Amino acid sequence: MRWFYSRWARQQVIRLLAVFGVSGLAVAGFLYLQQPRAELSVLCSNNVESCLAVADEFEALTGTTVQIVRLPTSEALSRIRVTKNQPEFDVWLGGPAESYVEASQEGLLLPIGDLPSVRNLPESLRDHEGYWGGVYGGILSFCVNTDLIQPTDLPTSWDDLLDPRFEGQTLMSSPLLSGTAATMLWVQYSRLDGTEGMVSYMNSLEGNLKGYLDSGTAVARNVAQGNAAVGISFGPYCEAERADGGPVQVVYPKDGTGYEVGAVGALAGTDTPERAREFVDFALSSQGQAASGSQVPQSYTTSALTPNLIEELESLEVPIIGGGVAESAPEHSRLITVWATEVRRGTY
Repeated sequence: MRWFYSRWARQQVIRLLAVFGVSGLAVAGFLYLQQPRAELSVLCSNNVESCLAVADEFEALTGTTVQIVRLPTSEALSRIRVTKNQPEFDVWLGGPAESYVEASQEGLLLPIGDLPSVRNLPESLRDHEGYWGGVYGGILSFCVNTDLIQPTDLPTSWDDLLDPRFEGQTLMSSPLLSGTAATMLWVQYSRLDGTEGMVSYMNSLEGNLKGYLDSGTAVARNVAQGNAAVGISFGPYCEAERADGGPVQVVYPKDGTGYEVGAVGALAGTDTPERAREFVDFALSSQGQAASGSQVPQSYTTSALTPNLIEELESLEVPIIGGGVAESAPEHSRLITVWATEVRRGTY
């Protein structure tokens, strides 16, 4: 299913979010609107609230009408591949940069050039070949419900999650849908010396899992609501639940963790390449990132905003393992396939 958002629909999403306090992705299911193509069509693989906020700011600034279509990263990349000869979208916004590396290697992205906002990004958070820029980030963590777990019993390592006391009390997102979970697979692959170690750990963790959700934000929300004691999520998502009064605490595993770089890029085949680049430039700018972060907390990629990912990584007191996007991208799709076949064994 694809979800189309006009300006009216975006207003309804925001209104319903305020009234019911539920995620934009959940609300989006009730706002499936087939509409004429706007001046710019953006495929969103980030939280839909963030994409809507960036689109509204861009519309207000430029007068260009923007249509948002929400699909999880893996589905989005498949859609781009299938429609490459008759492109539906101009821009891809959100989702792990590893998928953008795949897309660029397949000729699915348009070089965005030497945009002002790209020049302001750290080199590790942008594509050296000029196809994408990092628009947000997050460090992988445990989100722990402190009403359900005493301070002396907090999990502090990946092996702690295998403890029988967490049986049926642990949540994670699905690697088939979520960049959060794909990052977790890469962390296990890196710290356990390869595919065999990752598979062994993930199979052991299966016994303690209560289930898989569709995103890291959903994991943090469910832990805050008491539906599980521990969730694997990015730190900012758990911090957001705590800011809203949730009884949660962020724990970074002492044996090492990893991080995500969410990207944005212009899609090859767009009939409005300059307009697409203009949107990418805005999304990467301080104004665009601030708009995105105003809806769902994130670590920024520009040093002009706080918290920014580079500063957080440098101040973290646990090891960062696995390196950055350049190291993880070649294994990204393969690890997800291995998890699907050797851990889930075709059951999702």
